[in-house]
Amino acid sequence: MLTPTLKTLSDIGTFAPSTDPLALLQSMAGDFAPEMACIFPEGWAWAALAIPQSTRQIWFAVLSGLQVLPENCTHLRRNLLMLDAGLMLRLRFGGLAEPIHGIVTRITPQPLPRRHYGELARMLAEDPSLIAWYAGQTVAIETVDLSEILDTRIERRVVG
Repeated sequence: MLTPTLKTLSDIGTFAPSTDPLALLQSMAGDFAPEMACIFPEGWAWAALAIPQSTRQIWFAVLSGLQVLPENCTHLRRNLLMLDAGLMLRLRFGGLAEPIHGIVTRITPQPLPRRHYGELARMLAEDPSLIAWYAGQTVAIETVDLSEILDTRIERRVVG
């Protein structure tokens, strides 16, 4: 057969037709898995998966500032999908939005733990030279590496 069947095309894609999109989304969301299930239920999970990882990383940074999700996440879902990332980060981090954007969009493979986004902002506010240092980097930032730095800072503050 010269023309591939739909099943063959699906097989060479990233996800098999039987993939559970919500389970896949949750597996990529770390601490934010419960929120992703509420915001992007059922078929909406494919919409979130179609968004670049760097944008989802921005969503996680923004969601880290929400204490509680709204009862109906329809508006939140629409806003995550439609609003300018810079605006969302400014609403969450104020004047640190730009440097945080440059950092979180390079985090891979998982988001930071929820508690680390506030600590990241605190670290940049306390030492603005770090903003220039991170801006000068071009490589991906491993979740585990940045998490270790932020965990150490949190431990020092709690002990100190």
